[in-house]
Amino acid sequence: MDKRVIDYPWLMRKLLVGGVIVPRRAEKSAEAYKSIWWEEGSPSSCSPNNCRKPCSTISKCL
Repeated sequence: MDKRVIDYPWLMRKLLVGGVIVPRRAEKSAEAYKSIWWEEGSPSSCSPNNCRKPCSTISKCL
């Protein structure tokens, strides 16, 4: 933990980060991932069949 980010004594920073910030961040991150996740899985792992049409459209524009 960087003391320049949260300007409290070490023990207060430790309690704040471990007890409040990290648990809430994990919950909000999970909600954000659910909102962009596809039924097929991760949006970053696109199969060639799913990407063929968008890629051909992009290549025509170039």
